[in-house]
Amino acid sequence: MGLEYSRSKSWLNWTLGLSFAILAMTILSIYMLPGDGPKVLGFMAALFQIFLFFSRHLSKYHFGLAEQIRRLAMLHDGLGINPSEDQIASIWQKVGNPQDAKPAYLSPYYESQSPKGHKRLLEITRESAFFSGSLANSSSIVFWTLAGLGFLVSALSFIALVQTGASLSTLETTSKAVVASMVFWVTGDLAAMAWQFKILAQTSERIQTQCANLLLKSENINDATHTIVGEYNCAVVQAPPIPEWIYKWRKNVLNEAWKNRQVFAGTSNAT
Repeated sequence: MGLEYSRSKSWLNWTLGLSFAILAMTILSIYMLPGDGPKVLGFMAALFQIFLFFSRHLSKYHFGLAEQIRRLAMLHDGLGINPSEDQIASIWQKVGNPQDAKPAYLSPYYESQSPKGHKRLLEITRESAFFSGSLANSSSIVFWTLAGLGFLVSALSFIALVQTGASLSTLETTSKAVVASMVFWVTGDLAAMAWQFKILAQTSERIQTQCANLLLKSENINDATHTIVGEYNCAVVQAPPIPEWIYKWRKNVLNEAWKNRQVFAGTSNAT
């Protein structure tokens, strides 16, 4: 699981790097003096756009594999359900021998101390929803900011192109326009990811609340638990992977917040 998440995030980093490279080439192309330079940058931007398509696809592919393994691990941890032979064979032929990979963690992954059962599954889903929602919210803010900067550069590039277009040849004007239009599409991808992160953050927050409310009940929670877990899994797999640097940036704060939630809740109730 950890290996596939790592691969997914690596390809996501390539996607972001290529996006920024296209952005930089656009700025250089628009303001570069007439000659072969803008034509070369236009060709490189088109080539990078092809690489961008494959890196985005590979990131999503490996993320889907990691999520498939996580869902099986979550059911095993929560309910004690072992993967079937067919599921193991399917994962093996896609990922390889799991024993060849370094373990993702050596200590218990979830905080829940409950025995295996629907209550434990609810508790680990609530914990997962807290971290997913918080990280997705931070990712949404970052990606909306990047998308806003990209749209600004795209608009300024078209304005500059209009102002300088009369002094350029048709081929030079076309190459600059193509590069500028690529920035618009790249920025649209960033905005789409920001929107997906926002949806994940909102869904995770709602699921966390539903889990907390359902844990207050002592019976008849089985069906509701499966519905909530299924909705959470669907929300996670539809969003892009959380960038590793955002996870590292927020990890300590979120761990402390989750660890101390009962302390502050008890203090608040006491007052």
